[in-house]
Amino acid sequence: MIKSILNKKSIISLGATFLMVACATNDGVPQLVSSSAIQEQSEVTWNSLLESRELSASVDLTQRFERVSSQLIAESNLANEMWDIKLFKDSPSVFVLPGHQLGASETAIMAMSDDRLASMIAFGIASVELRHSEQMISRHAAASLIPVFGNSEKAKLLKQAQSIGPLPPTPAMRREATQRAEDIVTKAGFTPDFLVSTSPLNLGGPLK
Repeated sequence: MIKSILNKKSIISLGATFLMVACATNDGVPQLVSSSAIQEQSEVTWNSLLESRELSASVDLTQRFERVSSQLIAESNLANEMWDIKLFKDSPSVFVLPGHQLGASETAIMAMSDDRLASMIAFGIASVELRHSEQMISRHAAASLIPVFGNSEKAKLLKQAQSIGPLPPTPAMRREATQRAEDIVTKAGFTPDFLVSTSPLNLGGPLK
């Protein structure tokens, strides 16, 4: 499964850089945070992982992870982005950050077939493509920012965002990402093999 590693402190930091804009995210939530702010925080989170976690010493596992990841990225709409791919000795199972960082643990990929691994990675890539992080963080921000604006128009926008739902991703978002991931997996030459999960802690829980 793909887990969120943007912790509460990270989300609060993103909250400090909120940008009120006229557009909306994919599901109609007012976009309260800029894409650049999310990518900057993603970089901070990634660098923290690199400093605190040991990289895998297994050449075979690292090459396998890089091969599968690269095949999927090549079939995505983010193929022209610069991706940082790392296999850790111990880390959150499989994760894709919105700043185009992709990681996994040795234990996780040893327990998966290439098809299962590809499906989990593709779900994360699809979520980044669909900008789900912006939607989730915008909802999270609404609850804390409503009191600041009282009964103003901005407060109404925030209440609208909050009413659509808090973190984690909604079933609709997960279905959308699963459908896109299936397309990426198939084009990359793998067979979709998803673990359906309803865990609220699981950003990568594909849902049919």
